[in-house]
Amino acid sequence: MTKSALRGLKPWSAYIRDADYTLFSQSNRLKRLIETVIEFTPSHGKVLEVGFGSGLTLILLQDLTVKVYGVELDRQLLLRTHSRTSQLRLLRCDARKLPFKDKIFDTVYHQGFLEHFDNTTITTLLREQKRVALTVIFDVPTNRFSRKRLSRPRGDERFLNFSSWLKLISLSGLEVIYIYGRDLVWYSHLLPGALLYCFDFLFGQSVGFVCKPAGSLGVGSRKFSKLGIALKRLKQGRYLARY
Repeated sequence: MTKSALRGLKPWSAYIRDADYTLFSQSNRLKRLIETVIEFTPSHGKVLEVGFGSGLTLILLQDLTVKVYGVELDRQLLLRTHSRTSQLRLLRCDARKLPFKDKIFDTVYHQGFLEHFDNTTITTLLREQKRVALTVIFDVPTNRFSRKRLSRPRGDERFLNFSSWLKLISLSGLEVIYIYGRDLVWYSHLLPGALLYCFDFLFGQSVGFVCKPAGSLGVGSRKFSKLGIALKRLKQGRYLARY
């Protein structure tokens, strides 16, 4: 019996099946994550998704001139993604011990993954990702996220605040170089582009972090102010904050 079953949770394969994701919905919902992965990965670079779930993000990225790899522990999800396309490089393994050489990938990324683990496991996962890749990108819901928005909550989601994620990133030996926000629900259709990107970060329910190994850029640790980031983004007129 799996740990999920012992806790009364659905297996991931059943959860993903019931969620009924499509390529269209995924391309809209995760547009900023996909754009960010492309921006921080060299053309024809190697990208790894950890815990790929539905596999739809992998399929979308495969069409954007990067070499895509994916790892997933759930056997049924692995078989399901293989049935959609035979061109992806997929492997079943535990994300805490990835079967890859050091720094073999340009980018490792994931979405909706880390919030299902405790803090100790999160730092273990991020350290292992730092080992195999030059850049780590992840997208998670924050404490602004409402469980009411989850039409099919799995039940073990943890909605940490912005500062908690920064602390976990630092404990993993990483430093943040870019941040974006998404999932601004209220009045978003009324805002012009630059303001939307600014408000999305300040009030959005999910946040994305782009990380490098601490000290790899020759810069000391940074202090982050959400207001300062938002004002910088407003000045730039774009949704990514560069440091």
